[in-house]
Amino acid sequence: MNHSLRFRKARNAKASSMMYGSRDIRITRIPESNIIDLRPVETDVSNTPVSLSHIAPPLPKMTAGKALVKPQAQQHMSQRKVRNFLFGFSWKRVRTPKHEAPPVPTVSAKEPPPPSLVDEQFVTRPFGWARSLAGFSLAACALMIPLVAASNIEKIETIQGRVLGASTEAYQHLEDAQRAVASSQYSSATQSFKQAEEQFRSAQDELNGSSSLLGEVVKVIPHVDTAQRILNAGSDLSLAGQYISEALSSVQSSVTAATFVRQLEGFSSSLQDAGGAVERAEQELRQVNLSYVPAEHRERLQKILDSLPQLQEFFRDFTDAKQVMDALLGVNETSRILLLFQNNAELRPTGGFIGSLALLDIDEGIIKNMEVPEGGAYDIAGQLRSNVISPTPLHLINPHWNIQDANWFPDFPTSARKVTWFYERSGGPSVDAVLALTPSVVESFLDMTGPIQLPAFEVTVTSENVRRLAQDSEQQDPTKPKRFISELFPILLNKLFSLSGDQFLPLVDSITQAFESKNILLAFTDPNDQRAVVTLGWDGGVRQSPQDYLMVVHTNIGGGKTDRLVDTFVSLTTTIKDDDTITQTLSIQRTHTGAPLDGQQGVRNVDYIRTYVPAGSILLEARGFDRIPGWRFQTPESDATLDPDVTGLEGTLLVDEVSGTRITQEFGKTVFGNWIDVGPGESRTATFVYQLPFKFEKKGTLSQLASYSLLMQKQPGVEYTAFIQKLYIPEAYETIWHDNRMSQETGYLLISEELSTDKFFGLVARKK
Repeated sequence: MNHSLRFRKARNAKASSMMYGSRDIRITRIPESNIIDLRPVETDVSNTPVSLSHIAPPLPKMTAGKALVKPQAQQHMSQRKVRNFLFGFSWKRVRTPKHEAPPVPTVSAKEPPPPSLVDEQFVTRPFGWARSLAGFSLAACALMIPLVAASNIEKIETIQGRVLGASTEAYQHLEDAQRAVASSQYSSATQSFKQAEEQFRSAQDELNGSSSLLGEVVKVIPHVDTAQRILNAGSDLSLAGQYISEALSSVQSSVTAATFVRQLEGFSSSLQDAGGAVERAEQELRQVNLSYVPAEHRERLQKILDSLPQLQEFFRDFTDAKQVMDALLGVNETSRILLLFQNNAELRPTGGFIGSLALLDIDEGIIKNMEVPEGGAYDIAGQLRSNVISPTPLHLINPHWNIQDANWFPDFPTSARKVTWFYERSGGPSVDAVLALTPSVVESFLDMTGPIQLPAFEVTVTSENVRRLAQDSEQQDPTKPKRFISELFPILLNKLFSLSGDQFLPLVDSITQAFESKNILLAFTDPNDQRAVVTLGWDGGVRQSPQDYLMVVHTNIGGGKTDRLVDTFVSLTTTIKDDDTITQTLSIQRTHTGAPLDGQQGVRNVDYIRTYVPAGSILLEARGFDRIPGWRFQTPESDATLDPDVTGLEGTLLVDEVSGTRITQEFGKTVFGNWIDVGPGESRTATFVYQLPFKFEKKGTLSQLASYSLLMQKQPGVEYTAFIQKLYIPEAYETIWHDNRMSQETGYLLISEELSTDKFFGLVARKK
């Protein structure tokens, strides 16, 4: 049963410095009119069936390479109306896992089947462009063949035969190109793309015989005009594939980390040329009259049209990626980078405890200087010239704040600024960027370099044993706990920078995937470079969403290196009531799988959990959490000062006196914070019940429809979280569209996902 909440201010004035703030209590509520952005529409759809049959992939910046799949019962709704109605915002980038790639379109057995229009490798790999272009061109050619065949005017049968012959050969060359790209044989792919482009040109020449009367007649035949435009598109897409595969072939054959900077300019130029070719292809296809396209091919053509803007978006993304790489690798001037090693076995908001760090100076892709303290972050902490009070939950282990605990904020740009603040006040130089990574990135690097010999420790380091060896070394020499990292990392970086050719492209691929999964985070001090990072979605920032939002943030405080031994299961029950209010029941289960008698595993996991939800959400109940006795929290020294960043975030602190839940307003969200303390062999479940600040109600000109969407962000460093959501809708509504990852169960919609990346879900319902 929900209890009545009783709140108090952050203690009295004397103790307010401990709790950060004695300001007036206020909870900001977002006006309901701002929750859903409904754009004007051209027609009244009150009596019109609704369909997403032509919808583009929802928010290409969020789910690149994934098209929405409509339920069977849906009928007619425009792409723009649904996107504006349901999503109403633009945000980079939640990639969908490879297994979620859209299905291959079905075709007649009499014609060659086209490849998947959005290859799953294009979704997650930076060098999937060429393969996707081969797919686009193949599909265009498959469309063109029956279109030209449909023109049965006797006088042009001879030309028709030559066109069909050329286009069929082009199709075969594109198939060769696709196979070559799939196996990373970029030189062969270049040749096949070139041959396909020549065949398309040959077919175009047959249809462009303007000097003859026959050529003029051909031009005015609608079917042939449609085929001609598709031929033009196929030619341009083949040319784009040629540009990209040529660039990749050059990189594959000769690049190293040292030469990568010089080759990047040429690669960027090739992508610009490819982007221009894709843009021309899109313009041609936009002018195709669908009424002259055979019915069985229209859906396939629409998929191509919907996918091309997405491909264009990736070309534009490369401009941002090049800016980031130039700044990181010191192309224009030497770049000084503070590298943080975040141990996700001891979770902190941005990925893990900052045990080790390094200072790198990089000039034109070459590491000129590298400093790795043997004592890790503690060497830096010992030089701090300020005495700052730490955030209140950290008082459990240390009431004074320092660099090893500075990544307190789940918004990485904010934490990065705080880390550099501590670093500079500990005698460190100013830096151009902060780059954070987890041990899983080191493991993936070791997979590429192979084993590394460390004579100082008389061990061979591999991806399988690097975590264990690092932890063992800390116990063997407590005076130099991070000496292992300081010995390993220079050797590892030298090996990585020596990779070339076939080895180098997988390295870039691995780094890209690490950014996508938030195992690598990056923040620049330069605003222009930082904007590029944000555009790419590599900044690890807290995002804004149009409606519902959830991020569960774990902070291990005094719980040892046990988080990789704890399984987390998150369950969200969304209940839309008859009055259209929405209540959420969020349950978090933590199961400790460590051995109770093991010296390293047999440590209790003490987790301060913060749940970030839409601003203005109202806590109704909190149960199952642990009360940490007040005597366990340490008191700051009298001369310690408040930190303005923490004070700004916690200045409106409320405390639920029944459950001890701390309620704050941070990064445009309402935050509920409390403790779960679980020992080896134990399982604990805690629950927040809260009401959302908006209703599930009809809004705007689409007065028949209501929507719900959820953006769920993954905490950096968390390797695996099982997530389910049950969504109950009143009987007065019928669901007319929902995300294809939702399944319709008896009485509710169900989502079951592994939170390896950020996720976005949505539905549209209509009042009966």
